Amino acid sequence: MGRAITIDNCNTFSMEKNEQWGPDGVADFALSDAKGVPLLPEGHYRIDPALPFFFNGLLMGVCVQGEAAITVNFKHYTLTPGVTLLILPYYLFQFERQSDDFTFEGFYFSFNFFVGLVLPADFKALSQISEQPCLSVAADDVKALRNFYAGIVNQYRRMTQAYRVQVLRGLLYAMLLYIVSIYKGSEQIEYSGTQTRQEEITAKFLTLLNEYYKFHRAVSFYSDKLCVSSKYLSQVVKDTTGRPVHIWIIEQIILESKRLLRTTSMSVYQIAEELHFPNASFFGQYFKKHTGVTPYKFRRS
Repeated sequence: MGRAITIDNCNTFSMEKNEQWGPDGVADFALSDAKGVPLLPEGHYRIDPALPFFFNGLLMGVCVQGEAAITVNFKHYTLTPGVTLLILPYYLFQFERQSDDFTFEGFYFSFNFFVGLVLPADFKALSQISEQPCLSVAADDVKALRNFYAGIVNQYRRMTQAYRVQVLRGLLYAMLLYIVSIYKGSEQIEYSGTQTRQEEITAKFLTLLNEYYKFHRAVSFYSDKLCVSSKYLSQVVKDTTGRPVHIWIIEQIILESKRLLRTTSMSVYQIAEELHFPNASFFGQYFKKHTGVTPYKFRRS
């Protein structure tokens, strides 16, 4: 087994804009470089491409040249020309091996970027994307996606254009729906390699955690969902990632708490409600216990 994956040895970052993004930044959005690494403002986050990624947004794009091996929630995939990649929030993913000519065209963003835009009623492809984040598409679709990409990059760089962000939002929204439309009419590609029983349970736990962490903090909730004992689940997740279930739950809550404190104007009371704590005082005690500082002090730091 390789190095255990924990929050401490992952690239963890939030997509929301704060004062460090500068005047040219766009909230909830970042371009990717040709190797799949987010182009974040200098000094905002330190990104190590050799480490896994774990963040509160989506990664969307297409491989246009070369080849890369990528792991998503412990499943192994191969990106080759014409394969799209769409990774959902709070998924662990890592670009492992890349050919020298590997070229990826894509973006990092959060669903918050689409505030004000209504997803269609039949937007049910998330479960399909969750199971298979890579999809091999036809040449015409690759051409269309690359046109979307070029238009989005061009719009992003128009710093002084009126309605710059609104146009950018519309283009990205259209590209996302285009990829989803391909999912609805295409067969997915299989992931390469095999997944051990422990990795399968861990991946399912991480999926459940992403869905329920705001509502359930008890290990027993997740073990019941997976039809295993709490002790067994915690041991499996610890063997696979280096940390037991309760630590993953805590880290997910703390990561989201920090995001809300740093990147929104929500009061501590509102954040406590958002994360389903009994009250603001209980949330404050929980946050201080696991970070060493109060929510107020963290927000001011």
